Amino acid sequence: MLGLDTWGLDVVLWCQSWRTPPIESLVLFFHEMGQLLPYMLLLPVFFWCVDRRFGARLAVWFVAAVYLNSQLKVLFGLPRPYHDPGNGVQNVVEDVGFGLPSGHAQNATVFWGMVSIWARRKWVWGMAVILAGLMGLSRVVAGVHFPQDVLAGWLFGAIWIAMYLGLDRDLTTWLARRSPGAQVALSTTVGLAIATALPSDEGASYGGAVLGLGIGLAAAWRWASFDVSGVWWRRLARYGAGIVGLLTLQFGLSAAFEALRPALALRTIRFALMGTWITLGAPWAFLRLRLAEPRKLDSPPALR
Repeated sequence: MLGLDTWGLDVVLWCQSWRTPPIESLVLFFHEMGQLLPYMLLLPVFFWCVDRRFGARLAVWFVAAVYLNSQLKVLFGLPRPYHDPGNGVQNVVEDVGFGLPSGHAQNATVFWGMVSIWARRKWVWGMAVILAGLMGLSRVVAGVHFPQDVLAGWLFGAIWIAMYLGLDRDLTTWLARRSPGAQVALSTTVGLAIATALPSDEGASYGGAVLGLGIGLAAAWRWASFDVSGVWWRRLARYGAGIVGLLTLQFGLSAAFEALRPALALRTIRFALMGTWITLGAPWAFLRLRLAEPRKLDSPPALR
């Protein structure tokens, strides 16, 4: 593909010449920060404690962007630098799958770009640019991406942000006019389609998350609509209680399902339950524990 599978090797080797113990520690830090779990811990902050509607938008658009990245990797099918044992690249970490576009770079661009649009603060935009920039650079230093992989990650992330700005209002309005049953059916169809189209751990995770998040959002307006405002300690307590439940589902169900089959179907169920917990289970618990006040709604708000 026009040399895209090898272009930038000299840049990778040059970046790797910077490697020192402190630099490798930073590379490992950004590697872990770009994994799915840290984002799973960050996404509920907005939905549970800051801005419920933006939190719902952020979760849906971000999960969709992560799935898009997986499909693009398969479409381009380009290797990572360290896949060729003879080119001199020494990888700090090891990632599975193809390289272009960089998921770490794309996901950081989408997540922090959406947060910056919501915050409308110059310093937040500055932090978003720095985080996405360092995230991408760390992947080249780690030897797991060519520079073109990172550039493509930033580009597709920016395109996704532009799509969010252009389409979100119309999509949200259309979805809000659908009945809760139709919303549940749509979430189920899309979630299962994702899991089927990408028969892997990633596809099962993303498909299950979409299914669970959508079902929870459709049902929460009636049974678990809550006000995110309140004193700081109640918000902190909400987050703590919600995260305990989320991590219990993540690791508890992972251990319980480990020896069972079919593995992908069970992984889809696990992530569906986690998504439903975020948008429905945890809010219901907040109301019962008096960590949040109910918010009366006349009609299903979807993501409005």
